[in-house]
Amino acid sequence: ETHAEAGRPALAASAYAELERRRELSPDERYSYAEAILIGRESEGLGEARRLLDSILVDDTTVARHQLLAALWLSGVVYGDLGRHAEAARDWRRLLGMLPEDADAGVRARLVDGIEKLERRAESGGASVEVLVEVAADLKGRVGADDVLMVYAKAVDGPPAPVAVVRVPAGEWPATVTLDRAAAMVEELSLDAFDEVVVTARISKTGTAALQSGDLFGESEALSASETASLSIEINRVAP
Repeated sequence: ETHAEAGRPALAASAYAELERRRELSPDERYSYAEAILIGRESEGLGEARRLLDSILVDDTTVARHQLLAALWLSGVVYGDLGRHAEAARDWRRLLGMLPEDADAGVRARLVDGIEKLERRAESGGASVEVLVEVAADLKGRVGADDVLMVYAKAVDGPPAPVAVVRVPAGEWPATVTLDRAAAMVEELSLDAFDEVVVTARISKTGTAALQSGDLFGESEALSASETASLSIEINRVAP
């Protein structure tokens, strides 16, 4: 069992770094090193992960097919975390074209869905955060057929008005919306303009911007929109 498999990705990354100082890493070792960086969510190490993956992908004639497929998958993930959505979509499209004919249909479908989302983010430009919204079980009975789900981001240090807002009918759960430049209230105050934002999901009976007594809501911790591709929010509170 490796450090990464045992839930110690930071130790795994350190071990591979030390090993690389002693000798050249094999493609499998370079992949595992990059994977350990990603599992550990070491954002400062994403550039190192890119270097490792690029060394595998630079000449696909020198690596086994399974190594190339794995590297393409992880490359897309790393590019996505870096906000380089077009390049992430490119590598996943390449991966899609290399899948064997008998590849699992679910895997193929998830890959296609991921590519489409990445391409939409690339076209919209700027930061893009996909928000998965769920309602706590004990509050679902309070959601009416005509209620509105509002998902919005506010700058931690900025104007009181939301930076980006999406309004959709409150329906099936979980619901997924995307906050990006297209959802910005004012173009100059898009997600890209602030270091940190807090994302709130709220179910309103009136659809008004201001929080009303009885509204159901939940919110994220402060986060960097440029470094966050997706997050989940549970609506688990009732406005007094």
